[in-house]
Amino acid sequence: MVEENIKYEFKNKILLNEATSLNKELVILGESLLSSYLNELIANNLIYVDEQIKYFYDEIEINNARIKLLANDNLVLLTKKLKIDDIVDEYEKNADLLKALIGAIYLDSKDIKNYLDYNFSFEKDLLLELDINSRHIFDWEKGKFKSIPNYDITKENDIYFVKLKLDGIDTLFEGSSTSKIKALSISFENAYNYIVSNKLELKLKDVVGHADNENCISQLQELWEKGYINEPIYKITLKGTVNGMDLWKCRILVDGYKETFSFSDSSKKKAKRLAAYEMLKYILEEE
Repeated sequence: MVEENIKYEFKNKILLNEATSLNKELVILGESLLSSYLNELIANNLIYVDEQIKYFYDEIEINNARIKLLANDNLVLLTKKLKIDDIVDEYEKNADLLKALIGAIYLDSKDIKNYLDYNFSFEKDLLLELDINSRHIFDWEKGKFKSIPNYDITKENDIYFVKLKLDGIDTLFEGSSTSKIKALSISFENAYNYIVSNKLELKLKDVVGHADNENCISQLQELWEKGYINEPIYKITLKGTVNGMDLWKCRILVDGYKETFSFSDSSKKKAKRLAAYEMLKYILEEE
């Protein structure tokens, strides 16, 4: 039941038992892995864009968001979402349970990034902790023009004035406040409202490109995490046995789309990938 809920099947069951027993070494390892993962996430999704992004997101603000995501209350909430919050006696120890499981999964698979990418929405949560309007605008500019927004900041009598310019749009978006971050946020909000009201939003292909047979699961995940589609639901069942080999069937559903797709294969991963690929192609064609 635990493996089903956490969406991971252990090759070494001893690691699972150690994790659910709150092995201290696994807790420490999991905490370190989670912290490293978030640091990499921040670097890849915020800092890499350009030096301007550092100017927009204050280091204190970024650090506060990181701290909140790693806080025990947030980790306990994640165990509740995974429906494993009844494994340990004390509710507060569920944070350690999640850390221990992350440590155990890493030792069992040597790959924790893909697991965290697929099962949690830390990127989405992090961006919401900061400023969702600015993130939309950076995504829009990157998706449409492979560039970043240009903005100028001036200060006069303790007031910050921002002028934001987007490629392909003649309108200048302005914001002002005694707070630099607030002034920037206002200008980005005005830009985002303009894009929505003029129906200039990104197309799904702007976000993920064409359907990729190898990376289709990650592409669907990205569309979901950025709010473009509902969460893809995969239902994997044992269809039967052929020539002594198990045959697995994977069916994928995305709420809001009528079609569902199913594929069968002796490999769960391949059946899932094939189903995801057909669903992604369908979604992109429906746009």
